[in-house]
Amino acid sequence: MLYRPHLKAACLDLTVAFSEKSERLQILCQTQPDLPNPLEAEDEDLGAIIVRNMSEQVTYDRATGTSTLEITLRPHAGLS
Repeated sequence: MLYRPHLKAACLDLTVAFSEKSERLQILCQTQPDLPNPLEAEDEDLGAIIVRNMSEQVTYDRATGTSTLEITLRPHAGLS
């Protein structure tokens, strides 16, 4: 839902990794650098609310010629 409005014009490279040691799930979304940060939209949608509430850390960067949204989910997020 976060990138849906932009997917017709751009590709999304999605990487998902899980660490058994830290029990954290990391989601990395990379797109072309001219797309806006999906978590800074004027009208925050349900996807953004869920990401913010279940995440331990969320970072957004445009430094390497791509837009990178990195989300680290808390251990057992939403299960307690």
